Amino acid sequence: MIPSSLDAAVGLGFFKDHMKLTIAATRTGRSKDLLKGPMLYGLVHTAVTAIYWRDSPVGVMSLCALCGGDGLAVFGGLLGRRLGPLGAATLPWNHKKTWAGSLACLLGSFCTSVPLMTLFINHGFFHLEAHELIRGCAICSAVGMLVESLPIIEYDNLTVPVAVAISSQQVMSHAVFN
Repeated sequence: MIPSSLDAAVGLGFFKDHMKLTIAATRTGRSKDLLKGPMLYGLVHTAVTAIYWRDSPVGVMSLCALCGGDGLAVFGGLLGRRLGPLGAATLPWNHKKTWAGSLACLLGSFCTSVPLMTLFINHGFFHLEAHELIRGCAICSAVGMLVESLPIIEYDNLTVPVAVAISSQQVMSHAVFN
């Protein structure tokens, strides 16, 4: 909650931005933009943790999509643009997003969710068979990637984890909770 509170305080003009938070956390460099994506990121992260914590693969999968998937999509897009025309190819439905960014989102979500879910399974918080884990993480990561690719940039810190939460409830609903 503290990062979101700081975003709100700077975004609303209560504090001067001496730490250059605005430049680091926004795409535009405008302090009011801290009230959008960065603050939403902190609020969603806090809400998912509070609601699901360790008892459900839904929370783990949602946070992996938000942090690992959506977080890497930006870097994948930037890297793709540096690789030339093939890496900079944009998506047909959203010309502000690249195939490289979407692939980074998919891989980031999947590569963070499988080991983290395995850790939770090994500590007995819930149970999934290996094939169910891989299948569920792959499907949910793909859902996160598809939602992240939509032209709703300001709210993807909300839409990605919500879509992944809904899909993981469907795909992993049979997980045994301990």
